[in-house]
Amino acid sequence: MARLIAHILLCSMLIACAGKTPTTTEVPGQHKSAGFCRITVLPFANDTDEPRLGLIAEKICQTELLQREAQVVNEADVRLFLQKRQVFTSELTQHGSTELYAALAEELKTKVIIRGRILTIDDEKKQGEIVPIITLQLELINATDGQLIVSSFLRRSGEDYRTILHYGVIRTRSELIRQIIAEIFNDWIARGVVSCQKSA
Repeated sequence: MARLIAHILLCSMLIACAGKTPTTTEVPGQHKSAGFCRITVLPFANDTDEPRLGLIAEKICQTELLQREAQVVNEADVRLFLQKRQVFTSELTQHGSTELYAALAEELKTKVIIRGRILTIDDEKKQGEIVPIITLQLELINATDGQLIVSSFLRRSGEDYRTILHYGVIRTRSELIRQIIAEIFNDWIARGVVSCQKSA
C-alpha cells in the first residue's frame, strides 16, 4: 500500500508540472564568451501594486543563485556603484548604456547581470482556496557591453502544483516567486546557457 501511494504521488506531481516551461529566447553566440561564476543581480522592476515584491524577488533570486554555487555580487555594492555615478536603478534595469555596463563590470568584477521584472500578480479561488498567480521575466545580460544573452518569461499559478491528492499547492506569493525563478534557472542550465551553477 505504501508503495502504491508513493507511486500515485510521483505520478501526480509529474502530471501537475507537465506542459508548462519558461518561454525562453536565446541570442545566438552571446553566451559562448561569457563566464557566469560571478553574477550581479539588479534590483527587480515591479509593474504591480505590491511595492515590496520587487525587493522580495531580488533576494530570492540571489538565494537561488547561491544554492547553485554561483558567486553573487553584494547588493550593497551595486547600490553604491549607482550612487557614486548619480544614476537611477532604471538606467540599468531598463536601458543601460554600454559605457555604464562596462563600468559596472570593471568595478564589480562581474561578467553577467540578471535583470528581473514582476509583470503581473493576481489571486484566484480554486477548490475553496485563494492562490496567487504571478508573471515574471528574467534576463541575463553581458555586463561588458549590455547585450542580451537570454530572456525567459513564465506565468505560474499556485494551483499548477496541486496533485491528485491535493498536495503541493503554493499559497504564498514569495514561494511562487521562488518556484518561478528556480524553474527559469534550471531551464538555463539545461540549455547550457549557464555553466557555473548546478540544478537545484
